[in-house]
Amino acid sequence: MCLQSRRDAMFIETLSPMQLSPVGAKCLSPKNCPNFSIEVAYGEKGELDRAIDDWNKAIELDPKLAQAYNNRGAAYNGTGEHDLAIKDYTTAIKHQPDHGKAYSNRGIVRLYLQEWENFR
Repeated sequence: MCLQSRRDAMFIETLSPMQLSPVGAKCLSPKNCPNFSIEVAYGEKGELDRAIDDWNKAIELDPKLAQAYNNRGAAYNGTGEHDLAIKDYTTAIKHQPDHGKAYSNRGIVRLYLQEWENFR
Protein backbone atom coordinates (compact mmCIF):
# COMPACT_ATOMS: atom_id res chain seq x y z
CA MET A 1 0.00 0.00 0.00
CA CYS A 2 1.30 3.44 -0.86
CA LEU A 3 0.25 6.73 0.69
CA GLN A 4 -0.44 9.09 -2.20
CA SER A 5 -1.45 12.31 -0.47
CA ARG A 6 -1.76 14.08 2.82
CA ARG A 7 -5.42 13.03 2.93
CA ASP A 8 -4.25 9.45 3.36
CA ALA A 9 -3.05 10.36 6.85
CA MET A 10 -6.54 9.54 8.15
CA PHE A 11 -6.00 5.94 7.09
CA ILE A 12 -2.68 5.54 8.83
CA GLU A 13 -4.22 3.88 11.87
CA THR A 14 -5.60 1.06 9.73
CA LEU A 15 -2.20 0.08 8.31
CA SER A 16 0.27 -2.34 9.81
CA PRO A 17 3.86 -1.19 10.48
CA MET A 18 5.17 -3.16 7.48
CA GLN A 19 2.61 -1.51 5.22
CA LEU A 20 3.91 1.83 6.45
CA SER A 21 7.59 0.98 6.27
CA PRO A 22 9.41 1.89 3.08
CA VAL A 23 10.38 -1.75 2.58
CA GLY A 24 6.81 -2.98 2.85
CA ALA A 25 5.34 -0.09 0.90
CA LYS A 26 7.71 -0.33 -2.08
CA CYS A 27 7.45 3.45 -2.37
CA LEU A 28 11.10 4.38 -2.30
CA SER A 29 11.09 5.33 -5.95
CA PRO A 30 9.44 8.62 -6.93
CA LYS A 31 8.05 6.73 -9.95
CA ASN A 32 6.09 4.40 -7.66
CA CYS A 33 4.91 6.94 -5.14
CA PRO A 34 5.95 10.55 -5.75
CA ASN A 35 4.28 12.03 -2.66
CA PHE A 36 5.03 9.26 -0.16
CA SER A 37 5.78 10.72 3.23
CA ILE A 38 5.19 8.86 6.45
CA GLU A 39 6.55 11.83 8.40
CA VAL A 40 3.89 14.10 6.87
CA ALA A 41 1.12 11.65 7.71
CA TYR A 42 2.32 11.10 11.27
CA GLY A 43 3.25 14.77 11.61
CA GLU A 44 -0.32 15.80 10.98
CA LYS A 45 -1.26 13.57 13.88
CA GLY A 46 1.57 14.89 16.09
CA GLU A 47 3.22 11.44 16.11
CA LEU A 48 6.59 11.87 14.39
CA ASP A 49 8.11 9.44 16.89
CA ARG A 50 6.09 6.70 15.17
CA ALA A 51 7.54 7.69 11.78
CA ILE A 52 11.03 7.55 13.31
CA ASP A 53 10.27 4.05 14.64
CA ASP A 54 9.22 2.92 11.16
CA TRP A 55 12.35 4.35 9.54
CA ASN A 56 14.47 2.72 12.28
CA LYS A 57 12.95 -0.62 11.30
CA ALA A 58 13.64 0.03 7.61
CA ILE A 59 17.27 0.88 8.42
CA GLU A 60 17.55 -2.25 10.53
CA LEU A 61 16.35 -4.29 7.54
CA ASP A 62 18.66 -2.51 5.09
CA PRO A 63 21.40 -0.40 6.75
CA LYS A 64 22.48 1.08 3.39
CA LEU A 65 19.03 2.31 2.34
CA ALA A 66 19.72 6.00 1.70
CA GLN A 67 16.05 6.96 1.33
CA ALA A 68 15.27 5.62 4.81
CA TYR A 69 17.98 7.82 6.34
CA ASN A 70 16.72 10.82 4.38
CA ASN A 71 13.15 10.23 5.50
CA ARG A 72 14.12 9.63 9.13
CA GLY A 73 16.12 12.85 8.93
CA ALA A 74 12.98 14.68 7.83
CA ALA A 75 11.11 13.23 10.80
CA TYR A 76 13.92 14.24 13.18
CA ASN A 77 13.86 17.71 11.68
CA GLY A 78 10.13 17.87 12.39
CA THR A 79 10.73 17.02 16.05
CA GLY A 80 13.38 19.71 16.35
CA GLU A 81 16.24 17.20 16.62
CA HIS A 82 18.27 19.02 13.98
CA ASP A 83 21.63 17.43 14.81
CA LEU A 84 20.14 13.96 14.28
CA ALA A 85 18.52 15.17 11.05
CA ILE A 86 21.87 16.42 9.72
CA LYS A 87 23.52 13.15 10.73
CA ASP A 88 20.87 11.13 8.84
CA TYR A 89 21.05 13.34 5.73
CA THR A 90 24.84 12.94 5.76
CA THR A 91 24.50 9.15 6.07
CA ALA A 92 22.03 9.11 3.16
CA ILE A 93 24.58 11.01 1.06
CA LYS A 94 27.33 8.59 2.10
CA HIS A 95 25.25 5.62 0.91
CA GLN A 96 23.96 7.36 -2.22
CA PRO A 97 26.21 10.27 -3.27
CA ASP A 98 23.73 11.40 -5.94
CA HIS A 99 20.81 11.73 -3.48
CA GLY A 100 19.91 15.33 -4.28
CA LYS A 101 17.05 15.53 -1.79
CA ALA A 102 19.37 14.62 1.10
CA TYR A 103 21.77 17.42 0.10
CA SER A 104 18.85 19.83 -0.14
CA ASN A 105 17.36 18.77 3.19
CA ARG A 106 20.72 19.02 4.96
CA GLY A 107 21.26 22.48 3.50
CA ILE A 108 17.83 23.64 4.66
CA VAL A 109 18.55 22.52 8.23
CA ARG A 110 21.98 24.15 8.20
CA LEU A 111 20.41 27.34 6.88
CA TYR A 112 17.80 27.22 9.64
CA LEU A 113 20.54 26.70 12.26
CA GLN A 114 22.64 29.43 10.60
CA GLU A 115 25.59 27.06 10.30
CA TRP A 116 27.29 29.21 7.69
CA GLU A 117 30.66 27.48 8.14
CA ASN A 118 29.16 24.21 6.89
CA PHE A 119 28.01 25.62 3.55
CA ARG A 120 30.42 24.56 0.80
